[in-house]
Amino acid sequence: MKNILENHLARKLILIELLYNKKKYIQIDDAIEILDCSKNTLLKDILEINNYFYIIEFEKNKGFF
Repeated sequence: MKNILENHLARKLILIELLYNKKKYIQIDDAIEILDCSKNTLLKDILEINNYFYIIEFEKNKGFF
């Protein structure tokens, strides 16, 4: 299904699934590598996701959860 979605939607879905399945913090650099995007793109995606559902938290030394 991710193959038929636009890039930005697929990336957001992958990010949500990644965080949900890991159930632990993920470093920014690891997320950037997995999603193959820039830091700015990752942060923009997180802001857009959190505009609808505040589900992604960030701690500076730990990463995203």
